[in-house]
Amino acid sequence: MIVDDIYAFFRAAGITRSHAHFSVEHMGYSRRYYDYLRCSRAQPNVRAVFRLALTLLDMAMDSDLTPDENRCASSLGKRAFAYVIRRCRLTN
Repeated sequence: MIVDDIYAFFRAAGITRSHAHFSVEHMGYSRRYYDYLRCSRAQPNVRAVFRLALTLLDMAMDSDLTPDENRCASSLGKRAFAYVIRRCRLTN
């Protein structure tokens, strides 16, 4: 799941420290939202993934990340946007 990949990147880069922090600060939901997604295997809310995509692409353009981290942020941001577009097409 794209959200798992983004969490792993944020954790490795030191951007988030826990599932709760990731859920609240980066996804904009309750402390247990990411845990809920993982346990239930539910699809993440499009708004949450869109927010993550914006954050990742913003980080890739102007941050103090290493070149490898910038490439990873850019790639994950593009994947997240693709996910959002796919989900929006399915609902329309």
